[in-house]
Amino acid sequence: MGNFIEVLTDQNLLSAVFSTVVVVLVSFYLRRKNILKEESKTVISKIILTLALPSLAFDAFMSDFNSKEASSAYQVLGLGICFYLFLIIIISLIFKYCFKNISKEKKDVYKIVIIFGNVTFFTFPILSDIYGHSIEIPSQMMILAFRLFLYSYAFFVLAGIKMDYHNLKKSLKKIVLNPIVIATVLGMLIWSLQGSLPQVNVNGVNYCVFRLDKSIPFLYAPVEYLAKMCTPLSWILIGVTIGESSFRSAFTNKTAWVLSVCRGVLVPLVMLAIVILLQILGVTHLTKYGFMSAVLMMASPLSIVVNTYSVSFKREEYLVSDCAFLTTLMGIITLPLMIVFVDLLSDISLFVY
Repeated sequence: MGNFIEVLTDQNLLSAVFSTVVVVLVSFYLRRKNILKEESKTVISKIILTLALPSLAFDAFMSDFNSKEASSAYQVLGLGICFYLFLIIIISLIFKYCFKNISKEKKDVYKIVIIFGNVTFFTFPILSDIYGHSIEIPSQMMILAFRLFLYSYAFFVLAGIKMDYHNLKKSLKKIVLNPIVIATVLGMLIWSLQGSLPQVNVNGVNYCVFRLDKSIPFLYAPVEYLAKMCTPLSWILIGVTIGESSFRSAFTNKTAWVLSVCRGVLVPLVMLAIVILLQILGVTHLTKYGFMSAVLMMASPLSIVVNTYSVSFKREEYLVSDCAFLTTLMGIITLPLMIVFVDLLSDISLFVY
């Protein structure tokens, strides 16, 4: 009980949750009053995707290399890829054999809603704000796995495009050229290889010359400032997005409620069960923060990109919008609870430090 109270009253957790709620509500109000215009969502999104998030992704790897953390982080990447494949297969089979009265077009949308969460704009900024660098590297691995499937599988399904060699090649190009992916891979290489790359002496300590935060800190400072912009801008974007939603439509949409519970509650619980089982069997050897990243990154509201896809391709856009609204409201409540629960579980001897 003491540990529960300690985690629940953690100042970093309380600050992150309170800040999230306040900034989202203020942004929501400003959008409702049309002080923040419709085009503001596009502008804020572009700033986050092209400047803030790549900076945060790169900055996450500006830390000393630790073999246990590295092993755990790469296992998280493999786990993330396998889990998305698992979700795609299992949910497809469930819809195919258990819901034969639902059209294939609707099933396709339902699958994507359940599988893809808002890891980039919602969960990662909050976890980063609470745990700092310790959780950022494994979380970036989950984001890498997420983007791999978001820009391929989710896009093809909602666009109604066949997954052949030509289309996969085009999708792969989009993934590789994404600024966040480039920053993540570049940062990951520097972090992993920093011991064997050229060194520079800084105040009596040797650092890799590409550890820009140490070798040329005054030039690296803009990256850190941009990285710090990511969290508040993401909260503003969430507030603006739900500010455009219809309360009545969302709260009375039974299908949206079912999909939202599956997205925000069932998916992370399934991931939690799988990770604990793999740890017990000795298949994975995750650190505390590797474990937390793998589970909590799946406890995200519906991805904003999925919402954009549904509008662009006219695929159940009103249902998806309702799901985005409901899962975001749920996430503000359920994510802190999941953080407390998973944080407590991470303290057991099953996870290496």
